[in-house]
Amino acid sequence: KYDPPPPLNKIANPPLPDPVPPPERPTSFYYGKGQTDDVARLEFTLERLTKDMIKLNDNQKFNPNSPKQVSTILFGAGSGESTNKDALEALCASTGNAMARKILNYRKAKSELKRARLRKERWNNHRSRPPTTTTTGTTPITNLPPTSATTADA
Repeated sequence: KYDPPPPLNKIANPPLPDPVPPPERPTSFYYGKGQTDDVARLEFTLERLTKDMIKLNDNQKFNPNSPKQVSTILFGAGSGESTNKDALEALCASTGNAMARKILNYRKAKSELKRARLRKERWNNHRSRPPTTTTTGTTPITNLPPTSATTADA
Protein backbone atom coordinates (compact mmCIF):
# COMPACT_ATOMS: atom_id res chain seq x y z
CA LYS A 1 0.00 0.00 0.00
CA TYR A 2 1.26 3.53 -0.81
CA ASP A 3 1.74 5.96 2.08
CA PRO A 4 1.65 9.62 1.05
CA PRO A 5 4.44 11.85 2.37
CA PRO A 6 3.67 13.70 5.59
CA PRO A 7 2.53 17.32 5.36
CA LEU A 8 5.30 19.89 5.26
CA ASN A 9 4.59 21.26 8.72
CA LYS A 10 5.09 17.76 10.21
CA ILE A 11 8.60 17.23 8.78
CA ALA A 12 11.24 17.80 11.41
CA ASN A 13 13.65 20.48 10.30
CA PRO A 14 17.24 19.41 10.78
CA PRO A 15 19.33 21.86 12.79
CA LEU A 16 21.21 24.39 10.75
CA PRO A 17 24.98 24.06 10.77
CA ASP A 18 26.98 26.67 12.64
CA PRO A 19 27.79 29.57 10.36
CA VAL A 20 31.31 29.60 9.08
CA PRO A 21 33.15 32.61 10.48
CA PRO A 22 34.38 35.01 7.84
CA PRO A 23 38.06 34.76 7.03
CA GLU A 24 40.30 37.10 8.94
CA ARG A 25 40.62 40.33 7.02
CA PRO A 26 44.15 41.50 6.31
CA THR A 27 44.99 44.83 7.89
CA SER A 28 48.70 44.96 7.35
CA PHE A 29 48.74 45.99 3.70
CA TYR A 30 45.29 47.31 2.72
CA TYR A 31 44.08 50.69 3.91
CA GLY A 32 40.72 50.78 2.18
CA LYS A 33 37.39 51.64 3.74
CA GLY A 34 36.64 49.59 6.83
CA GLN A 35 40.22 48.51 7.46
CA THR A 36 41.94 49.27 10.72
CA ASP A 37 44.97 51.48 10.64
CA ASP A 38 48.13 49.75 11.82
CA VAL A 39 49.96 53.06 12.19
CA ALA A 40 47.53 54.40 14.80
CA ARG A 41 47.49 51.09 16.69
CA LEU A 42 51.30 50.89 16.80
CA GLU A 43 51.68 54.54 17.82
CA PHE A 44 49.31 53.89 20.72
CA THR A 45 51.28 50.78 21.68
CA LEU A 46 54.57 52.72 21.68
CA GLU A 47 53.06 55.47 23.82
CA ARG A 48 51.75 52.93 26.33
CA LEU A 49 55.09 51.07 26.47
CA THR A 50 56.96 54.36 26.96
CA LYS A 51 54.74 55.28 29.93
CA ASP A 52 55.18 51.81 31.43
CA MET A 53 58.98 52.00 31.08
CA ILE A 54 59.07 55.43 32.72
CA LYS A 55 57.03 54.06 35.66
CA LEU A 56 59.43 51.12 36.00
CA ASN A 57 62.36 53.56 36.00
CA ASP A 58 61.08 55.53 39.02
CA ASN A 59 59.40 58.13 36.75
CA GLN A 60 62.73 59.07 35.19
CA LYS A 61 62.60 59.60 31.41
CA PHE A 62 65.16 57.86 29.25
CA ASN A 63 65.68 56.97 25.60
CA PRO A 64 64.88 53.28 25.02
CA ASN A 65 66.75 53.47 21.71
CA SER A 66 70.00 54.41 23.46
CA PRO A 67 72.08 51.32 24.26
CA LYS A 68 74.11 53.29 26.84
CA GLN A 69 71.05 54.48 28.77
CA VAL A 70 69.39 51.05 28.62
CA SER A 71 72.60 49.39 29.86
CA THR A 72 72.81 51.85 32.74
CA ILE A 73 69.19 51.20 33.75
CA LEU A 74 69.35 47.42 33.49
CA PHE A 75 72.88 46.65 34.68
CA GLY A 76 74.01 49.72 36.62
CA ALA A 77 76.33 52.62 35.87
CA GLY A 78 79.45 51.89 33.85
CA SER A 79 78.65 48.24 33.19
CA GLY A 80 78.92 48.47 29.40
CA GLU A 81 76.80 45.33 28.96
CA SER A 82 75.27 44.63 25.58
CA THR A 83 71.62 45.56 25.08
CA ASN A 84 71.01 43.75 21.81
CA LYS A 85 68.02 41.45 21.32
CA ASP A 86 69.81 38.28 22.44
CA ALA A 87 71.15 39.88 25.64
CA LEU A 88 67.75 41.30 26.58
CA GLU A 89 66.00 37.97 25.90
CA ALA A 90 68.58 36.17 28.05
CA LEU A 91 68.01 38.70 30.85
CA CYS A 92 64.24 38.17 30.62
CA ALA A 93 64.63 34.39 30.71
CA SER A 94 67.07 34.33 33.64
CA THR A 95 65.65 37.02 35.93
CA GLY A 96 62.23 37.84 34.48
CA ASN A 97 63.21 41.49 34.24
CA ALA A 98 60.07 43.49 33.31
CA MET A 99 62.06 46.46 31.98
CA ALA A 100 63.99 44.25 29.56
CA ARG A 101 60.70 42.75 28.29
CA LYS A 102 59.21 46.24 27.80
CA ILE A 103 62.30 47.39 25.90
CA LEU A 104 62.13 44.34 23.61
CA ASN A 105 58.43 44.99 22.96
CA TYR A 106 59.14 48.69 22.36
CA ARG A 107 61.85 47.94 19.79
CA LYS A 108 59.64 45.39 18.00
CA ALA A 109 56.68 47.80 17.89
CA LYS A 110 58.92 50.61 16.64
CA SER A 111 60.21 48.40 13.83
CA GLU A 112 56.67 47.37 12.88
CA LEU A 113 55.57 51.02 12.96
CA LYS A 114 58.31 51.96 10.52
CA ARG A 115 57.18 49.24 8.10
CA ALA A 116 53.49 50.14 8.52
CA ARG A 117 54.20 53.81 7.76
CA LEU A 118 56.09 52.81 4.64
CA ARG A 119 53.24 50.54 3.49
CA LYS A 120 50.69 53.28 4.12
CA GLU A 121 52.79 55.85 2.26
CA ARG A 122 53.14 53.49 -0.70
CA TRP A 123 49.39 52.82 -0.66
CA ASN A 124 48.58 56.54 -0.58
CA ASN A 125 51.06 57.27 -3.38
CA HIS A 126 49.54 54.49 -5.44
CA ARG A 127 46.04 55.89 -4.98
CA SER A 128 47.02 59.48 -5.76
CA ARG A 129 48.47 58.77 -9.20
CA PRO A 130 46.34 59.98 -12.09
CA PRO A 131 45.08 57.29 -14.41
CA THR A 132 47.12 56.73 -17.53
CA THR A 133 45.43 57.54 -20.81
CA THR A 134 46.30 56.74 -24.39
CA THR A 135 45.15 58.23 -27.65
CA THR A 136 45.21 56.22 -30.82
CA GLY A 137 44.24 56.92 -34.39
CA THR A 138 44.63 60.69 -34.21
CA THR A 139 48.03 61.12 -35.85
CA PRO A 140 47.87 61.71 -39.63
CA ILE A 141 50.19 59.67 -41.83
CA THR A 142 52.47 62.09 -43.71
CA ASN A 143 55.30 60.10 -45.24
CA LEU A 144 53.41 58.14 -47.90
CA PRO A 145 54.95 57.57 -51.34
CA PRO A 146 53.18 59.45 -54.14
CA THR A 147 50.43 57.53 -55.93
CA SER A 148 50.14 57.22 -59.70
CA ALA A 149 47.22 59.70 -59.78
CA THR A 150 49.28 62.46 -58.22
CA THR A 151 52.27 61.80 -60.50
CA ALA A 152 50.14 61.93 -63.64
CA ASP A 153 48.78 65.35 -62.72
CA ALA A 154 52.20 66.83 -62.24
